[in-house]
Amino acid sequence: LAQSVDTAQKEYKEISFQRNLIKDSFRLTLFVIMVLTVLFSLWAAFVFSRRLTNPVRILVEGTLAVASGDLEKKLPVVERDDFSLLARSFNTMTRRLSDAQNEREQARRQLQQEHDYLFVVLEHLTSGVITLDAEHVIQRVNTAANDILGLTLSDIIGLTLIQAEQAIPELGALANTALPH
Repeated sequence: LAQSVDTAQKEYKEISFQRNLIKDSFRLTLFVIMVLTVLFSLWAAFVFSRRLTNPVRILVEGTLAVASGDLEKKLPVVERDDFSLLARSFNTMTRRLSDAQNEREQARRQLQQEHDYLFVVLEHLTSGVITLDAEHVIQRVNTAANDILGLTLSDIIGLTLIQAEQAIPELGALANTALPH
C-alpha cells in the first residue's frame, strides 16, 4: 500500500511537472500565433492599402505628367469601377487638350506664314506704308516709307502717332491727317 501511494505520488509530481511544461508550451504557442496573426494582419493591410491607393497614385502621376506638358499620357482602363470612369474621362481630357494644342500650333504657324507673306508684300511695295493699330500705335514701317520721307522710321515702331510726331516733327502732317479731330 505504501509502495502504491509512493508510486501514485511520483506519478502526480511527474504529471504536475508536465502540466507546467504543457502550460508553458501552450502559452508560447499562443504567443507565436498571436505575433504571426499581427504580422499577417499588417502585411494584409499594407497589400490592400497599396491595391486601393494604386489607382489614385496612377491618376496623380498622370496629372503631374499633363501639368508638365505631356498631353500624350494615357491612364490604363482595366475594370468597370469608379476609377475606370475617371481614367476614361482623364484620357478623353488629355486627347482633347492635345487636339486643341495641335490646332493652336497649326493656327500659329498659319498666322506666322500670313505675317511673313504680308511683310514680304509690304517690303516690295513702292508706296510707303505705315501700319497703325486701333490705339494708333505704329506697328510696321516699310522701306519705301523711309525712302519717301527721307527718314529712318524704325525707331518709332511701338510709339503712338502723337509720340512719333514729338520725336520726329516732320511727321506732323501725317499725324494730322491720320488722327481724327
